[in-house]
Amino acid sequence: MKRFAKLNMPVTDIKGLKTKKKSFMSLGTILRMLPALPKMPYYARQSAKEYGMRYKSELLQRLFENIIGPDYSATALVFTFATLASGDGGYPEGGSLSMALRMAKKFDILGGKIRYGMRVNTVSVRNGIADGVVVDGELLQSEAVIVTRDTLSAIDDLFDFPIREPWTERMRKVTKPLLNTFICLGIEVDLEGLPEKMGFVPMRPLMCGGKEEQVIKICNYAGYEGYAPKGCTAVTSAIIGDTYDYSKARKEDGTYEIEKEKLAKDFIKILSEKLPQTAEKTAVWDVATPLTYERYLGSFKGSWMTVATKEYKMEYYPSKPENIRNLYFAGQRLRAPGGLPVALDSGRRAVQFLCKDFGMVFGQSEKPPA
Repeated sequence: MKRFAKLNMPVTDIKGLKTKKKSFMSLGTILRMLPALPKMPYYARQSAKEYGMRYKSELLQRLFENIIGPDYSATALVFTFATLASGDGGYPEGGSLSMALRMAKKFDILGGKIRYGMRVNTVSVRNGIADGVVVDGELLQSEAVIVTRDTLSAIDDLFDFPIREPWTERMRKVTKPLLNTFICLGIEVDLEGLPEKMGFVPMRPLMCGGKEEQVIKICNYAGYEGYAPKGCTAVTSAIIGDTYDYSKARKEDGTYEIEKEKLAKDFIKILSEKLPQTAEKTAVWDVATPLTYERYLGSFKGSWMTVATKEYKMEYYPSKPENIRNLYFAGQRLRAPGGLPVALDSGRRAVQFLCKDFGMVFGQSEKPPA
């Protein structure tokens, strides 16, 4: 853990970029990372489940299998432990909504304009050049377009013709999307004396999307100010698994809402059996399925990360296609397993490519393309 805790995600500049302040990895940073490198192939060749099975304890086996999911490479498991052990595994203050609002405020201060409630239908491409986006039949022209929607869905759905290049074909072929069903409860009891994260084996499995869930994991937000009224607690649970087709079928046969309600009630009962103080105390509940994620994000099957299996070869997909000029991609799908760090770095790279193509200096205040 001590070795892996010194590994950092490199944030560097693209070649040929004019920049106000160069970003590079120092020699000291590289040297601190070297001791961990020889151990990486050992973990990369096995899944989290296979690594867990090396232990005799069934409790440890379940623990390692369920921390990040059984199919992930064990490398992700070790990185998770190392990140937490180093004290660098924080979260955005106020949650994701507050983080998004802070980003929007900063964008506004820098002169950007956000048009809310407008869904992009297609990216306009004429003569091999991206020149804007189409919203409700209206072309909003621009000199360049940065697509931040899930790349895997964007390359098929955001263009008049799907983008067919070697890297897009590879992305379609090898990507294993990470999906989940998210359960949220508002409970009229203070759970502050309990751990922030808990996992347990219920007396009977929870049926979710036609599949049995043998281990229940919950997040207890009793200690988080503003998440629930005084004396109450917000509780969430992410049930990992691909239930997209099941949810879609329930939507089509008219039983989607009934299934969501049944899942919520079954979960509430299982939680009350484990924590009797929560019995009959659930004031509100909500369930988000992969269809919910798809509706909000426009992502492939509602997925929000990529499962980096032991067979997956780490690579960074291009930030720009070969056959369309002034078009750039950013987002978590450009490098597995994804997540916020990759999304941020890919956004930075996309802007750097734009600056390079338009002869601009990265990091310098000047008017960008409209």
